Amino acid sequence: MTKNEKGLTFLPILFFATLILLYLTGSIPRVLSSRETLQNEWGKYQAERNAEAGVYLGLETWNESALPFSGKSYILSSGTAQVTVKKQSETVVEIISVGLHEYRFKDKITAVYDTKQSRWMNWSR
Repeated sequence: MTKNEKGLTFLPILFFATLILLYLTGSIPRVLSSRETLQNEWGKYQAERNAEAGVYLGLETWNESALPFSGKSYILSSGTAQVTVKKQSETVVEIISVGLHEYRFKDKITAVYDTKQSRWMNWSR
C-alpha cells in the first residue's frame, strides 16, 4: 500500500469519527431541533397572515354586498381563511377570521369595524 492509499482510507474514518463526536456533544440534535422550531414559527406566522388577509377580504366582501355571512372560506397562496361577518349596528360590523396553514397551524382574529368612520374599533387575537 502506498502512502497516498493510506491517507485515502484515513479520510472516511476521520469523517465518521467527527460525526460521532458531533452527535455525542449534542450538536446534531440541536441543529435538527432548531430546524423544526423554525418550521413551526414559520407555520404560525403564515396562519397569522392568513387570518389578517381573511379580515380584509371579509371587509371587502361586506363593502360590496352589505349582507352578513358566516363561514365563507377564502383560499390563499399559503393556506385558507374562514371568515364570518356579523352586523352589530347600522354602521358597525364584527369580522371573525380564522387563518389556517397546513391544517396544523391556526390563528383567530376578531375585529370590529366602523363603516361610517372607516376605522377599526377593536382588533384582537
